[in-house]
Amino acid sequence: MISLSVSLFLGPGRFFAVARPVELLAGPILLSVASSYPPSSSITTALPSSHIITLTLTDVVTATPAVSPSTSTMPSVSTTTGVPDMKSHTQSNPSSTTTWAEPTHMTDLGSFKIDYFPAGQDNVKIVDLMPNQTPTAPSSSATPTPTPATSSNSSTSSQSILQVFYPAHSVNPGNSPQGGAEFYSKPLNLSAAESVTLAYSVFFPMAFDWVLAGKLPGLYGGHATCSGGDDALNCFSTRMMWRKDGMGELYLYAPRTKQTDSFCHTPPQSYCDSSYGMSIGRGSFVFLPGHWTTIKQTVTLNTPGKQDGVFILEVNGKLIMSHSDVYYRNAPQGGGGSSNSSPSRPEEPPASGSQGESSGGGLLGSLLGGLRRQLTVLTMGGRRPLPLGYTAQQVTESNQALVGFAGLFFSTFFGGHDPQYATPRDQYTWFKDFAMTINK
Repeated sequence: MISLSVSLFLGPGRFFAVARPVELLAGPILLSVASSYPPSSSITTALPSSHIITLTLTDVVTATPAVSPSTSTMPSVSTTTGVPDMKSHTQSNPSSTTTWAEPTHMTDLGSFKIDYFPAGQDNVKIVDLMPNQTPTAPSSSATPTPTPATSSNSSTSSQSILQVFYPAHSVNPGNSPQGGAEFYSKPLNLSAAESVTLAYSVFFPMAFDWVLAGKLPGLYGGHATCSGGDDALNCFSTRMMWRKDGMGELYLYAPRTKQTDSFCHTPPQSYCDSSYGMSIGRGSFVFLPGHWTTIKQTVTLNTPGKQDGVFILEVNGKLIMSHSDVYYRNAPQGGGGSSNSSPSRPEEPPASGSQGESSGGGLLGSLLGGLRRQLTVLTMGGRRPLPLGYTAQQVTESNQALVGFAGLFFSTFFGGHDPQYATPRDQYTWFKDFAMTINK
């Protein structure tokens, strides 16, 4: 019997699993590859001797962090990384849950149920904030005091918040140095949802330099990476954005040529002709530095192929925009979702290799769940592999679901992607009170 060992590593941008080419010198063998992630898929093939086999798993490996501890006692250290404790982790079925809120006290990001963390894992920390305390940047000393500072007995009155770091000269996560952070999370099962509300609060300090623009979290649906110039034919995302002088807007990825004229002329300024996201309602509200700004967005999916989707934005309790003519998704073609069965190409990995490989460090730790979507098996004869990209055999799911809600797209960085968007110095923002509700 011959056994093939497959090594897994954590790649920047996604979780990949690959096997190095292995030369088989024995007689014919039976190679079986299976996915345990539902719906399960498998492939079995008989191979003659002296073959080189390369196994490539081309999509995401789901990683689900631990549920955040619910105890009433917090550790005395107020700044932590978000590494979940996997020893006590059990995955619950959230299908019947319609509301979720970020816990008041956190030691990791387990409650967010992060799918994967493509960028900026080292730029996010959990800090404790006392009532009426203003977030402040960490000390520049060699051993900075955790900020905001708390006492060891403050667990009953403090609140855990997320602190995000943007190093000097950072722009989007694909550049170096890597600034801000991006992760995809599913705190609720949104697979059957038609309308979802996401809320959170963000704090910009008084001296914050807005430069030209920056991204903020929103919802997403269909596949991940609905950003960075994606044509958004099989996905959508509803991130927010700051512009120069703190002007706010909806930054929408959706089929841009299907939007109504009135939606693309939302006052005071809107732009639907960009090759990137659509800028909707630019300047309709302002992020006030030195104060918390509460964002609440409600998204109701359109009837597939029709311009009847809803987007409602409230800022600090005030209605900013309300649309009922948004086009988030196309009608399915040929009986079930997209007809494109070719493997999706991963995003370019960030230039900064901050994710590590097999070390399993950072916010997610060494978490690897089941495989999903598709796997490609390359079978090649002889001693020299075929050129990269030549596929001898491929297995994919035959039915791709209609585009629907997926989860939270936590995304914040300076940019744009050009150097003119980069922050000139080290800067910080803070986030709290994340909440999600399934309306129907």
